[in-house]
Amino acid sequence: FEACSAACLADGACQAFTYNSRSGACFPKTGVTRRDPYAGARSAIVLETPARVLAVAVTRQAELGFLRPADFRAARAAAEGMALLH
Repeated sequence: FEACSAACLADGACQAFTYNSRSGACFPKTGVTRRDPYAGARSAIVLETPARVLAVAVTRQAELGFLRPADFRAARAAAEGMALLH
């Protein structure tokens, strides 16, 4: 699943993917037309973070100068991993 996710994120045309754990197959998608459950499959949609949100994040980080860079890396990793929990 992680390799399938990385492959999709590396492809600018990929907007979603499905990973079939039974066969180990990865199916990158250029769009999502249906959302049907399938036993043994995990799917994800790629969402872009708006530029205005990223700009606020940079400003907010500067305001929190008392936090270590490692704290920000840990928070980002937690946020990125959150989607994989559900």
